[in-house]
Amino acid sequence: MTNLIPLITILDLFIFKFPILLFTSYSFFLFEFLTTKSDNRKFFISILLIATINVFRIYDNRSGIIVISMFLFTFLATKAFRLVKSKFLKFIFLVASFTLIYFLFFYFAEIFEYLTSSIKSETISKTDTRSFLFIELFSDMKGSDYILGRGYLGTYYSPYFKEWLGDGGDSSTRFSLEIGFLEIILKGGITMLVITLFVFMKYIYFGIINFKPNSFHFLTAAWLLLEFAMLSVENVPNFGVHFFFIWILIGILNKRKNNFILLKN
Repeated sequence: MTNLIPLITILDLFIFKFPILLFTSYSFFLFEFLTTKSDNRKFFISILLIATINVFRIYDNRSGIIVISMFLFTFLATKAFRLVKSKFLKFIFLVASFTLIYFLFFYFAEIFEYLTSSIKSETISKTDTRSFLFIELFSDMKGSDYILGRGYLGTYYSPYFKEWLGDGGDSSTRFSLEIGFLEIILKGGITMLVITLFVFMKYIYFGIINFKPNSFHFLTAAWLLLEFAMLSVENVPNFGVHFFFIWILIGILNKRKNNFILLKN
């Protein structure tokens, strides 16, 4: 599948004038990297993924850059710490990760301002397009909306897009938000948010705690942790390739957990 990256990119730019197929299908390449046992194949895929990062830099796909970069960094880190077996150290790592996600979600504006002031690249947008979404959504939601949300077809009113004069803006009545956790609250309220948090954290904990670094299930949980973190800034749930792979990761860990329980019994 990864052999098709150059062809996909060429077709994207020739047909769509934009790498839309590459944007939506890079999870295939991460999954192949995760499942292949050949070191030469992993090296080849990593080179293609680094090239993909450079394409994403040109077209300002910040979430794709973060996920691929952190995925490769995690793989290298597990190589270095593959002998770490202490569940206590793994638990501390998880607590630190979930704490970071908390701060990323609730203090995004401050973190974004700090990071963008440190980045010298002119190809990456330094405009905060997230912080105002919190204010708009919670200003529009009422009473029971917080508990069960507004359903799949639920919308909210956006004063920002009401006044938007640029090209490509949404309607002031918006069907979706750019932040995954906010999208979950809009559609399913706190109930759906709690269920989502439970499912993700349950399998991330299982994979990280019970398997050695650099093992298949540990890396699967690490990838799931990255996707979970991205829900705080992007990763809008949808019926697409990207979330298809996220639920594959959960399914892999769920199957291994069931086998784990059977072996214990």
